[in-house]
Amino acid sequence: MRNDIHDTEIVLLPSSEFSFALAGRPVIQHILDILLKHSFGKIHVFLHDENIWQDIVCRPTKTKIEVSKFLSFAENMNDVKRNTSAKKLIIMHSNLPFLSDKYIDMLVSSDKKAGVYVFPVLPSAIVENVSGASVMIDRNKNNCVENVIVGSSSKGVDYSNVDSTDTKLLFAHILMLDTDLLHDISSCNSIVDALCLLSNKTQDTIEVLEGVYGALFEIRDYVDVSIAESIFQNNVVEHLIECGVVIISPDTSYFGYNIAISNGVTIFPNTFIGNNTTIDSGVKVMSFSFLENVHIKRDVIIGPFAKLTDDVQVNNNSCVGSFVEVKRSVIDENVNIKHLAYVGDATIGANSNIGAGTIFCNYDGEKKNNTTIGQDSFIGANSSIIAPVEIGDNVITAAGSVISKKLEDRALYATRGRVIYKKNYNTSK
Repeated sequence: MRNDIHDTEIVLLPSSEFSFALAGRPVIQHILDILLKHSFGKIHVFLHDENIWQDIVCRPTKTKIEVSKFLSFAENMNDVKRNTSAKKLIIMHSNLPFLSDKYIDMLVSSDKKAGVYVFPVLPSAIVENVSGASVMIDRNKNNCVENVIVGSSSKGVDYSNVDSTDTKLLFAHILMLDTDLLHDISSCNSIVDALCLLSNKTQDTIEVLEGVYGALFEIRDYVDVSIAESIFQNNVVEHLIECGVVIISPDTSYFGYNIAISNGVTIFPNTFIGNNTTIDSGVKVMSFSFLENVHIKRDVIIGPFAKLTDDVQVNNNSCVGSFVEVKRSVIDENVNIKHLAYVGDATIGANSNIGAGTIFCNYDGEKKNNTTIGQDSFIGANSSIIAPVEIGDNVITAAGSVISKKLEDRALYATRGRVIYKKNYNTSK
């Protein structure tokens, strides 16, 4: 390897002014996930959308990440020239959320002084190998490169009439160059101009990257976002199945990013497994359940029609059943919440039972309040628990109770309104 990866700086330039999201997070975060697996000296990101700057800058990583506003190619390259200390630059003018390690390793280990890499982003390439791609290089009368167009020769499409303003619609670009060439491209108005300049200056052949299209898929508009979501889901499903997860209906199950699902888990149809979710072995996620930012431990049953979000932990052998919603709560082992309940901001001890129709009333109009329920307690159906409140171990509450005060261990608690019952009261008929 001619240059050490620590001496290489990545420059990310957006290929669109829009900040697209993939699996619920900005595409740039997916690209950084890939790049941060390598030990680059620096990653310089130029963005249109300042709203996501803080999330990028605050990522925990040993690699220095710098974020600047995207102005123009020339202005941004001059910014890089003023601030870089790297020996090599890799400039990516593309939204490539699936770029594989294969291509990164190729760019880093290249012995070229400058490399110009292009690849198709044509819809026809989605289901075929890119090895059929062809590159057309337009040269002027002095034999200098003026334009580069990539097409798919297997489709028999003529791209000879496409001018340089449309070229960006047909291919994405990656430039690799030693930093002593940065001065030459810092006056270019676009990456296409830089591509042509480097090709003429170094006499290196422009290369068409080949491989499975998913690895080189670029997001340019909202149609591409839909295609990218499909690629992302297919990649996740393939990985989970290889790891021993049973997915009954892959086409109807959705998976977010940063998920960890162990072997022996069964995912039933029409489920949503959202971001930051961990599911341990033996769990069954029944149909129409929604999970996001939760940790489900071993042998738990979720759903059907359950919703768990916002930092929830469910411990071994518990059940969160039909039409139960849980938020910001910890549910201990062997707890049953089998149907029609809302649990919010609560800690529920082991072996407890929450009856159908129970509501944890955690919001007082100004703030959320906590509820603690001890071990081996039984909360009767249709109970209302008015937080903040503490319920001890081995407590029994009767159905229909309104609980608003602390209950000691082994207490029995029942609240009922006075019953009025009169025989033959209605004599109008």
